[in-house]
Amino acid sequence: MSIRQKIGRAISGDKPPEPEPTNYHELVKIVPVQDRAKMFAALEERVVSTVSKDQLETLYHVDALTFRDVNDYVDKVVGAGIYLEGEENLVKLCNEWLDNIKYKRLLEEGVKDIFVSGGGNGFYEMGYNEAGDNIPSVRILNPKNMDYIRNKEKDKSVELDDNGYPVGFIRSKDSYSRTKTEWTKDNIKVGDKVVWTSSDDQDGRDRIAHFKLFGLGESYLGHSPVETIYKTAIIRLNLEDNCGESAYRSAGIVATVGRENQPDPKPEVIDGVVSDLQNVNAQSVFGFPVGVRIDKFPSPDLSDRANLLMYFAGIQSMGMGIPMTRHLLPGSRVTMRGTDNLSLDLDYEERILNIQDRLAEQVREKFLYRMLKARGLVSEYSEVPKVYFGSSTPLLTREQINLISRAGRMGMLRRDPEVELFLRKKIGLPTTYIERELEQWKRDETKIPTSPQTERRDMNLTKEEE
Repeated sequence: MSIRQKIGRAISGDKPPEPEPTNYHELVKIVPVQDRAKMFAALEERVVSTVSKDQLETLYHVDALTFRDVNDYVDKVVGAGIYLEGEENLVKLCNEWLDNIKYKRLLEEGVKDIFVSGGGNGFYEMGYNEAGDNIPSVRILNPKNMDYIRNKEKDKSVELDDNGYPVGFIRSKDSYSRTKTEWTKDNIKVGDKVVWTSSDDQDGRDRIAHFKLFGLGESYLGHSPVETIYKTAIIRLNLEDNCGESAYRSAGIVATVGRENQPDPKPEVIDGVVSDLQNVNAQSVFGFPVGVRIDKFPSPDLSDRANLLMYFAGIQSMGMGIPMTRHLLPGSRVTMRGTDNLSLDLDYEERILNIQDRLAEQVREKFLYRMLKARGLVSEYSEVPKVYFGSSTPLLTREQINLISRAGRMGMLRRDPEVELFLRKKIGLPTTYIERELEQWKRDETKIPTSPQTERRDMNLTKEEE
């Protein structure tokens, strides 16, 4: 049907003819057997094709929902900061070092790279000093240009050394780094020039810290949830453009020139009416002969498309692991596990805790361990202070505090400064005086944890003795 016929039907109120439904089995009969496999193979290839890092970055910049989902994860995972537990002097030293390198900004940008630019990967360069006995700085690298050194002669898989570890890392040329750089165990090469050679027990691969939060099996590289929802996001964005264009066009003007049973007006007359209407605004006043009728361009019914938009937005939120109600208005028909918002929010907060655990382990192994080892303060990974992220999960924290409170009232959990210190760190409360109390308890062996139940029992025993 032509555009003119569509406009005519819309103005007259005639409904377009219903399209005949296509029967899948008839379609299969129409397509020859030899071409059917090609058709479905092409469809499968379209579905499973990978997404480039440039495409992920573009989606992040142009799609509001993707932007909000990614930054929501960054804020929730890193926003509350980290705290350490371990040997007191090492904890103090590590805290000072983390402040000096501005760890929070580094982790925020790194997590964002993992979701977007790095396609599941974040890379840092550890800024060792010339002697190799300290790491005064850490800088983030562009993950789009970073990779493991691969075996070019075989299947381009990650090349491993005799011990089964990756041979090293490589940064390809780009507009920022004009030359290729390689980090291997024995040396660092910029272009064809060796700029660093290993000495003692130093390892050039320690100069690069690779972070990932989602991975598959034995793959060394990570995976991003944004890759998974990319296709859904593109479909939704195209629907948004379609709805917006339709709504915008519906504000247009349609002029009907001429009367029934009369000869068609001359083209000059029609062009004159069109010219007069092109610059119409709220202040315009026009006078036309009887043969000119002004109508508004037919407004399409967008209700079905609006529901479809909500459907794809819900699928995208589900793929990102974020409750739909967090960023979307109620009304989406996509169902997820849980029957109420509280269940969905608790699931989301548990997911945040899992991601924080994975990130904390990598901070401990690839930041703190390498720094302390370079300074000669530790020889084993187990000596490094443990890393924990502060609470950014208020619902889970509330449930945990309620559980601890009930256990305390029932005498199942006793009060001691160690438990209180843990809780204060968990919810970000000051710890100066409780740490002082804990030190006193450690020196006084007569101190034992108490609870309301034990205190009442001790008071009763005291009265009986009297």
